[in-house]
Amino acid sequence: MYGEVELRVMRGRLLEQLTQIERASGAARAVVQDAVYRIDSTSTEPLPGNREMITAVMRAAGNIGLTRYAIIQAVHRDYGFELPPDSATTTLARMRRAHLARRDGAFWFLI
Repeated sequence: MYGEVELRVMRGRLLEQLTQIERASGAARAVVQDAVYRIDSTSTEPLPGNREMITAVMRAAGNIGLTRYAIIQAVHRDYGFELPPDSATTTLARMRRAHLARRDGAFWFLI
């Protein structure tokens, strides 16, 4: 068994390690975010169409079923594009009519 002092020492060391990890991850996040901003501001390559972006994010999620809001967020995360909710709805409805997607309540799935 550990005494209170030994437990305090272990927890103090763990806290220091967690603080170091937090600092390192914050620095890494800043580097990656800066790279993403640079790509977004200088890219000349056209983005895929709405259907292709939606299909890609649904596939990347493992086709577990995503809400329209989650799809919109994932498109923004992956492509830096603000997909308007109406465009997402229209595209998903067209995908359903083309037998490419199905809806179960609020969740959308690829077929």
